[in-house]
Amino acid sequence: RRAANILRAVPVLLRERQPEGTISACYYGVLHLALALLSAAGLVATTHRGSHQLFSLHFVKNGPLTPAVARGLARLLSDRDTADYDATVPLDDEAARETVALALRTAGPMLDLIRERAPEAMDAVAEAEAVLLEISRS
Repeated sequence: RRAANILRAVPVLLRERQPEGTISACYYGVLHLALALLSAAGLVATTHRGSHQLFSLHFVKNGPLTPAVARGLARLLSDRDTADYDATVPLDDEAARETVALALRTAGPMLDLIRERAPEAMDAVAEAEAVLLEISRS
């Protein structure tokens, strides 16, 4: 549910023309999907980097997710770092929309895998899918 709760802010941030907040929310929403997959596999990471490494090792290296999903997550982190910490890089609505599109492409396969591997999370998956649909329409 954390992913859906965070992603719920994205359409509002887009409307309010807050690219930094939009980009950050996209990253954290998708990160929480990766963390849900790790948790369903009994894995815990304590850092962003550790989360990315475990995610790639357990869900990408030998499948079932493609390297594009791991690259998407890594790019979202890079975009979030820029948005949060690099005031010299101007961000605009177009940059925010590009990050939203990347988040949508990255989140879809993760949700499919959560549905497959964690049937107890079906309500949370449905909620996240509804939020992603709302985002895609904004």
